[in-house]
Amino acid sequence: MRYTYDSSIVSDLHKEATGFRPAPDFWAEWNQASADERQYIWDNLLTAAEHAQDLQEQEEQEAIRYFETRVENLLHAGTDRASTIQLMMEAAGAQGDLEYFEFTQGLPFGYLTKAG
Repeated sequence: MRYTYDSSIVSDLHKEATGFRPAPDFWAEWNQASADERQYIWDNLLTAAEHAQDLQEQEEQEAIRYFETRVENLLHAGTDRASTIQLMMEAAGAQGDLEYFEFTQGLPFGYLTKAG
């Protein structure tokens, strides 16, 4: 069997897969595992991380659709996109912090910079 696991980054992979760093019981299992068992754990974490990434992308796309619908509805009030987003930022209490505003809206990092 070809082993692809890496003990030096398994904590990072665990965080990507589950949202948190491994607990002591994980480390006890990992340290006592054979190479085959570690590969099995690693492969399951990879699958979970891929699933978590897919879920995050779906949630971000939903947030984008919702956000753009809100912007479009406000544009009908007779203002431009930049002014509309500025008003939304003020209403959200973002105080000019674009990254914070994106976070509060569930938008992917850099979305408003790219979207213009």
